[in-house]
Amino acid sequence: MGKKLKVGKTRKDKFYHLAKETGYRSRSSFKLIQLNRKFQFLQRARALVDLCAAPGGWLQVASKFMPVSSLIIGVDLVPIRPIPNVVMLQEDITTEKCRQALRKELQTWKVDVVLNDGAPNVGANWSHDAFSQANLTLMALKLACEFLTKGGTFITKVFRSKDYQPLMWIFQQFFKKVQATKPQASRNESAEIFVVCQSFLAPDKIDSKFFDPKHAFKEVDIQVKSVNELVSKKKPKAEGYSDGDLTLYHTFSVTEFLKAENPVDFLSKANEITFNNPELESHPITSPEIRECCCDIKVLGRKELRLLLSWRSKLRRFLAKKLKQDAKQLDQEMRCVPFENSLIVNRFNFELIFFADKRVRILNAEGLALGAQIATSKKRARDLVDGSFHRFANSEDMTEVPAWLFDDEKKHRKRPVPITKEMVEEYKQKWREINARPVRRVAEAKARKKRRMLKKMEQAKKKAEAVVDTVDISEREKMAQLKSIYKKAGVGKEKRDITYIVAKKGVGRRVHRPAGLKGNFRVVDGRLKKDTRAAQRKEQRGKKQLD
Repeated sequence: MGKKLKVGKTRKDKFYHLAKETGYRSRSSFKLIQLNRKFQFLQRARALVDLCAAPGGWLQVASKFMPVSSLIIGVDLVPIRPIPNVVMLQEDITTEKCRQALRKELQTWKVDVVLNDGAPNVGANWSHDAFSQANLTLMALKLACEFLTKGGTFITKVFRSKDYQPLMWIFQQFFKKVQATKPQASRNESAEIFVVCQSFLAPDKIDSKFFDPKHAFKEVDIQVKSVNELVSKKKPKAEGYSDGDLTLYHTFSVTEFLKAENPVDFLSKANEITFNNPELESHPITSPEIRECCCDIKVLGRKELRLLLSWRSKLRRFLAKKLKQDAKQLDQEMRCVPFENSLIVNRFNFELIFFADKRVRILNAEGLALGAQIATSKKRARDLVDGSFHRFANSEDMTEVPAWLFDDEKKHRKRPVPITKEMVEEYKQKWREINARPVRRVAEAKARKKRRMLKKMEQAKKKAEAVVDTVDISEREKMAQLKSIYKKAGVGKEKRDITYIVAKKGVGRRVHRPAGLKGNFRVVDGRLKKDTRAAQRKEQRGKKQLD
């Protein structure tokens, strides 16, 4: 027979004495305190039901941490001594009478939290006790599903046994988030574990089989297979051969290799790569080693395969650049084709489509003001065109005229543009307003940074409130934890302004604080920038040689 390790006074640990000192009726009160510190569910609750609540320790914690006007109901078979602002019901949670009493107290309300710390009277038969506790948890879940509001929380005690996994599966059908935890106040030798179920789904219809112990904890009978079923009647197909492929030697062209979406799979299937394009075969990138590697792919090692993949990527870049140049040349040739011969166009029924140039010139303030006048008055547009014709329109020869005279004539030989300073200033003001607006990406980045900071502050505030409400630590420890929380959240961090000083040649590390400079400063030199620019130029030259 097993021997009980803790008997009598030896079971009275620090949480037992702490409960006596703080006025809690049981040491299990600290289990709920630690669970609330981790999951923060009591502060937001307005109605709570505690099942199997005797002697009332969890009810004391709930009345302390919940808002003052909250509704708290405790249910148990044995009577519970009164607690201020708490309703006591002496009922059996497995009966219909208990359900009616709860309905009478709650009326039209739905509760936010349902707690269950119930356990049966433990005897000598452990398997029977574990099943009784699982059955009790199932009945508590049935009550919780009836009275919980959508998004509510259900916390229950479960014994670790063979019925634990079926219970977890049932919890996951009704709640979005299910998490098992063991608070520090729970004894290590105890088989109990607490399951926190958050975000109740509130289904419209629930199958009664979920709450039937015979169905929920039913053991599945595994059908034993006979020897004849273990022996395969059909001969398995040899692996590594595709359907309908009668050949083992596969030859592909270079063009197919370049067009392949997955080059690694292509090389695993290919035995030989042939050159069907003389230009690619004679390209400087196609070395004799590459040609030899293409003759037999299956004998290549990892290094040679990587070489083939690198060769493929270079060829693809070369072909992409060539296609771009060809398209540009074709575009130039199309522009040179004369369109005056309308007989040919009509003969072959060609349809000429002209596309506007996508590169739109951005006008300055003077150009915008002039454009506004051209758009609003046909007479002004005609005057501008007429004013551009004069006898010096094409006289750009500077050989016979001195430079100073040419510049002076260039200014004064044209008629002044008929735009006023007010119109130019108006468009300049519009540009100033546009430039003053923040860039969208910058504004979005600042908004994201602000949201992250607010989120960190909310989390730090919740943690700080939990630390302040903690009973079992001293004020000094509370202050240290609060400082650590706000330090991690980034409160009090101010970005220090750093002044950069360019070091003179030959000074080295012997740099003193300049006169009149306050705050932090850092000594830098121009050598690193020059080295970085040189490395970039060298890399660009290497890329041009490859192309």
